Amino acid sequence: MLSVKGLVESGTLKDVPSKYAYGRNPEEHISLDEERIPIIDFSLLTRGTPNQRFKVIRDISNACQEWGFFMVINHGVPKKLRDEMINSIESFFDLAEEEKQEYAGKNSLDLISWLIAYASEVLEEYSKRTREVANELLKGVSRSLGLEENNITKRMEVEVGSQMLVTNLYSPCPQPEIAIGLPHHSDYGLLTLIIQNHLGGLQVMHNGSWVPINPLPDSILINIGDHMEDKTSIIKATLSTKRISKIKIAVLRATTHDASTPPSDKCIAAVSLGQGSRPVTCTCIEVLMDRLHSTKNASVALKCLFIMHTIISRGSFILKDQLSVYPSFGGRNFLNLSMFRDESDPERWDLSSWVRWHAGRGKESLALLNRDLFDEMDVLVDFVEVVSEFPDSLHLLKNNLIYEIVRLVSEDYRSVQREISIRVMELGERIPSLSYIELTQLLGNLKRSEGCKERLCLLFANRNRNDALWKLVGETRTKAVEMMKEKGEMKLLKMGSDSSELTQIRFNSDGRWMGFDSVALTVSAMQ
Repeated sequence: MLSVKGLVESGTLKDVPSKYAYGRNPEEHISLDEERIPIIDFSLLTRGTPNQRFKVIRDISNACQEWGFFMVINHGVPKKLRDEMINSIESFFDLAEEEKQEYAGKNSLDLISWLIAYASEVLEEYSKRTREVANELLKGVSRSLGLEENNITKRMEVEVGSQMLVTNLYSPCPQPEIAIGLPHHSDYGLLTLIIQNHLGGLQVMHNGSWVPINPLPDSILINIGDHMEDKTSIIKATLSTKRISKIKIAVLRATTHDASTPPSDKCIAAVSLGQGSRPVTCTCIEVLMDRLHSTKNASVALKCLFIMHTIISRGSFILKDQLSVYPSFGGRNFLNLSMFRDESDPERWDLSSWVRWHAGRGKESLALLNRDLFDEMDVLVDFVEVVSEFPDSLHLLKNNLIYEIVRLVSEDYRSVQREISIRVMELGERIPSLSYIELTQLLGNLKRSEGCKERLCLLFANRNRNDALWKLVGETRTKAVEMMKEKGEMKLLKMGSDSSELTQIRFNSDGRWMGFDSVALTVSAMQ
């Protein structure tokens, strides 16, 4: 009996045999609108910035829920390897019918040994590379569910699971309106990776209509399998009401009204359920937020902020990549506590200012990650300025709760100091090649940081003086000023008597004279 390919190539096929005819349901609709399947940039998922990865994970989540299909680009599987794989498959289909029958299986699950023997190296490499892509995508799906990235691969025992290669040949059809390559179906398993040729033909059900898929060049189509859908439904329900109640009780115990005792490590561990999974931690943060925004007690608010700061800093799951972008995508800015006031007594009134300060510090810290600008001096200096704007009620440093909060903040500040030192050294080396506009920005940031020095030393005492940093800042500022003089883009003016001499440096910028006071280093524009 001839195969479909044999029938087509015989030249005698005029009509589609009845057994291959497919009667489409008249109620089924093929979309004529230009609907685009979601596109996922694999390179951003694996090598992007935290903010880029978050966006890709969010896109994966939407694609899985709304389509069950998405297209992956920049996946890293070489075009040459894919072409070799397709060529190997085509060479099998081009064999004589008698020769192909020698490798025919008795049922659809029988292994075909021909391809393994004929193109084992290509098959092995192709399987390896596509499995790597699938594993990374599973991590993305896992994180889109609020889980640790390896949760699905561990639960599903993917490392010991099977990987199946299925190939289909669709020969030219004389009556395509009554024939179809494969009837509508869903795929069993976790993920299906599909490579189409330029002819296409795949259709996906979306919003009640069949949508033709026109793949981008060098892309891979991903289909979410039935097994994935079943398991993710179970995973979403893993956080029981009982566990949430347990977290709420732990939060209440950890955020008592006592004004001076910080939450113990034991209490914090109870709140976060140890080093729990991402769903547990997300719930923990949500409960803390509810507690924070429902209280008018300064001590309770400070303890909520303290626990969140500790959990985010210590957690192996690190929620920073999620929390940092939350407000910028339309969510609630949960650290906006600028109006917080506890008027119950004078001490709590003073504590309220520390609540506002700590929340502002947290918001600025997350903003560094939110915009992925940790390597930019101006954002680092923004953080330093926020930290330096601490309340004047320093007598409360004797309060153990305030002391512990300042200790936590000092650890963040120490990290920022290191980053600033690196940037100042790098920019100091580049001063000869910087334009005067870039030098202006550098001088402004250096002055801003120097303006915080006195208050920072007051807050942290000897804990974070870092005299070497301040010396470096001063030397770099002097070097930048000298370079602007050398370039002839600055004019040195002297005003006043010898005893009270004021030196100004001026240079031309886009038709305006820009001025720097060498004492205050404030920027001013002069027509």
